[in-house]
This record gives sequence, C-alpha cells and structure tokens, in this order.
Amino acid sequence: MEKFKVFIPYIIIMAAAFYVIPFIPAVFPSVKESFGANLLVSLIIPLSCLVSAFVFAVRNKMSFIYIFIVLILYIPEVVYYKTPSVAVVGFIYLIFSFIGMYTGDNIGRTIRSRDKKDNKE
Repeated sequence: MEKFKVFIPYIIIMAAAFYVIPFIPAVFPSVKESFGANLLVSLIIPLSCLVSAFVFAVRNKMSFIYIFIVLILYIPEVVYYKTPSVAVVGFIYLIFSFIGMYTGDNIGRTIRSRDKKDNKE
C-alpha cells in the first residue's frame, strides 16, 4: 500500500484534468463562445498528462503502472461518449504520458548519477 501512495497526487491532477477542465466552457457561458477558451481547454489536458508524467518520472523513476492508471482514469469517458474519436483522443493522452514518463526518467537518471558522482568526491 505504501508503494501506491506515491501515485495519489498525480492521480488527483489527472482526474481533475480529465473530469473538471472540460466543464470550464459549460460553467462560464461567456467563455463558452470563445474559440480561444476551447483551444486552451484542449491544450491543458495533454499538457497536464505530459507534465505530470514528467515530474513523476523525475522523482520516482519510470513506472508503467502510472501510465496504466492514466488509461483507467480515461476509460469512463470512452464509455460515456461511446465514440471512436474519444478513444483515439485517449490514446493520444496515453502517448503524451509515455513521452513525459520517458523524458522524465532519462533526466531523473542523469540527475541521480550526477548526485552519486558528487557524493563520491
């Protein structure tokens, strides 16, 4: 159980991105008609996938469990909307998560190896 506590802040961020951010245009009617607001909402979700996976990997190493959790978090949207395009968008979010995870793991390894070299000297 202790192992999964590491995932909780990142799960909360991704759940907010998947389930709260899409309602911003609906909640604020003046923003609803703005093309820029819809574009911003469309960019926030993939960027949150990328950034949260990156930060997770820098701090905790690469974990496919995290990517699987992101997939599980997105499945209710696919079931709710029942269209193939939503599944494709979910796959794109999964790719963003993997790219963030891979990049963060490589940078995290570099940081950890430099720390080990500095501690030896």
